[in-house]
Amino acid sequence: MAASKLEMLLNSVYNHIVLPPCLPGGDDQNLKDIESDLMTRLVKACRTIRDILGGEHYAELDAIRRSLETAKLVNARQKVNKDSLFSELQSLRQNETLILHVREQNAGVLIARQQNPVQTGDFVVEAFEAAALSENVMASDRALAWEFPGQSVLIPSSDFSTTFQESFSTFLEQASTESIKNFAARARKAEFTTFECRDTTDPALVSHMLMSLLEVQGRSISVPKLQKHVRDDVSWNDGAINPWRRSPLWLVLRVGVQRQLYSLYGHETGHVCYKVLMCVVHSQLLEDTVRAECSPELVSLLKTKLCRRLAKLESSRQTEPSARRGSHEKILDTSQSGFHKAVQSADRYIDIQWEQFKRRQPRPVPLLPRRARPVDSYLTLENSQGYIQKVLNEHIRRFESYTDDSISVDLSSAGTHAYHQFISLYTRLADFERQAEGRKNTLTLDSEQPKKSEEAAAQIKDYLHEVLQTSA
Repeated sequence: MAASKLEMLLNSVYNHIVLPPCLPGGDDQNLKDIESDLMTRLVKACRTIRDILGGEHYAELDAIRRSLETAKLVNARQKVNKDSLFSELQSLRQNETLILHVREQNAGVLIARQQNPVQTGDFVVEAFEAAALSENVMASDRALAWEFPGQSVLIPSSDFSTTFQESFSTFLEQASTESIKNFAARARKAEFTTFECRDTTDPALVSHMLMSLLEVQGRSISVPKLQKHVRDDVSWNDGAINPWRRSPLWLVLRVGVQRQLYSLYGHETGHVCYKVLMCVVHSQLLEDTVRAECSPELVSLLKTKLCRRLAKLESSRQTEPSARRGSHEKILDTSQSGFHKAVQSADRYIDIQWEQFKRRQPRPVPLLPRRARPVDSYLTLENSQGYIQKVLNEHIRRFESYTDDSISVDLSSAGTHAYHQFISLYTRLADFERQAEGRKNTLTLDSEQPKKSEEAAAQIKDYLHEVLQTSA
């Protein structure tokens, strides 16, 4: 039973990370466990890449790891924990980021300390939408082009007091647990507008109202936008209450990590580190699917996605300026061995599964019989009955059209006048012979016998005359 639950959890996590073509037709019932596993996998991948790269990258990647572990603590039980958030705000470092998912308001919030030598220690709060509307997702052919964050506010550390932090934490906890109907999705049914629980909520409570309140304490700022192609899907079968959607927390975590990497390394190196981190997540998931003996189709799809990511990183290496190519090549070369190991393990597993399938499914080759069966010597001709009956009826109709009195020949289709005459002669002879055969030519001893003899002689004379004309 425990193994079955772990396998189901692994398949559910696989759906949210890989987004395969075949998805469940309804929302996940164990979403709490799924999101906890997603955060654990991201922390594990960050720890792995930290240990692999080490050296000059150790401090920055360890800061990412601490931010993810803090996010796992603050977002526990699918809500923002007020006490944990308040405690983390008190001890927030400059190179760390608080990643918050305000679930009921469909919003993500990032809190960090500004890394500016002039204004050291000021707080930067960023907000963005965590999940797109189902209509937009279904209308998109591939991925949604998205910019993060939506709004940014800078709050001086002098105004970010303990009282303000406590009120801020309380507000986010309530917003993550309480649904406000005014911001919920709406649907029109029977000329009435009703609450639609199957769509995403408008994040205006956080992105507009909260950020406007924070501007009173600070000011709105413009930060470099993170452009991201977000893939999502809406899978809904009959009988399900809510459709399946990709975890919004997974998007919030990835945006938070990528924003922090860009802040620590800059755009180019931060982008490479983020892509390598996602490859580590995929390679570790690939190893888990092989270890759990999942379907070869799932293993092959995940291996293909991992190899595609690695190929993109390899191609981008050739186009980078020479000034940054050295550090990027070091990051890529150091992490290659783990990826190759995961891919080779997946290839071996797929080959073993294929060989086992071929042994379980031998190709049948039946023996050829020496003689044909009697049933094979008959043709049913089930579809030929109408044609055969038509031919028989045509033959009967032609047979009935002939009479014993005369032979009727249609000469209308003859080619020439000479041919008409030739046929007419022989036709007359045939008619003459048939008439002669029909008469009673028996000889009787009566007074009319001479007359009949004369008539017969005349007929013979006429017949000979016709024969002579025919042969002439």
